[in-house]
Amino acid sequence: MLKRRWNSKRELVSLGVVVKPFGVKGWLKVYPYTNVFENFERKQLYFLDPKPGSEPFSVEIEDARIHSRCIVLKVSGIEDRDSAEKLRNFQVFIPKEELEPLDEDEFYYYEVIGSEVYIGDEMVGEVRDVIESAASEVFVIITPEAKEVLVPVVSEFVEKIDKKASKVFLRKGKVEAFFEV
Repeated sequence: MLKRRWNSKRELVSLGVVVKPFGVKGWLKVYPYTNVFENFERKQLYFLDPKPGSEPFSVEIEDARIHSRCIVLKVSGIEDRDSAEKLRNFQVFIPKEELEPLDEDEFYYYEVIGSEVYIGDEMVGEVRDVIESAASEVFVIITPEAKEVLVPVVSEFVEKIDKKASKVFLRKGKVEAFFEV
């Protein structure tokens, strides 16, 4: 397996986490944090050991496939299940500048997590996470009172996502009930 040190001047974005080996020939099953499969179709990705103080290292990708709701990767130099097992829980990264471009109305999770959430002019919370459901993605919003509110990411409830300003605007008259105690 090719291991090159990370150039710390480039910003990395997490694409997912290795959840377990896949099969007996060294494939890795990755739970993706994105539904943009093309980000995994690279010659090179970066892995990071979850241990504190670890540095990302580059790996050569031989193949990538979609399997159910996961991605399976074949990494150069990982030839058996035991070698693949050693990468369990490692994060998989890509340099930010290499992410596939998205349409204006699409977003990567890292672009909205931490964003302030507004209904009209009133700030009602912060996006803490994005989860996937069968119907749509869902914003996990934490209010100033530390209440967790779930809002489906659909046009009925979400008016605008301003990625540059890190703000999410919800539709007034449609979501207030979500925030009532």
